[in-house]
Amino acid sequence: MYHIERAIGARAEGVDNVVGIFDLRGFGPRNADFRFVRFLMQAFFYYYPKRAGEILMVDAPWAFMPPFELVKPLLGKYSQLIRFVSVAEAREYFEPGCVPAEFL
Repeated sequence: MYHIERAIGARAEGVDNVVGIFDLRGFGPRNADFRFVRFLMQAFFYYYPKRAGEILMVDAPWAFMPPFELVKPLLGKYSQLIRFVSVAEAREYFEPGCVPAEFL
């Protein structure tokens, strides 16, 4: 719970922030949907600026890192919000009893 409070620390000021959790287990070049990634980037940058609190990349495989390094400069300061975490670390972002079955 500590992580969520830190990520949405601006909430006390009346601003809600989003914590994005992307489960990258099973990611590979053949199942990468770059159009969806582009859509998400545009949605956050144009429609929800300054709303991203943290973005968690859960169990990112090595195949994810080269494409991420290409996209990272396009994210600018938002790239600082991205954290690579394990499934165990991702569980900490959920209330007890609300953890998705995929993270158990």
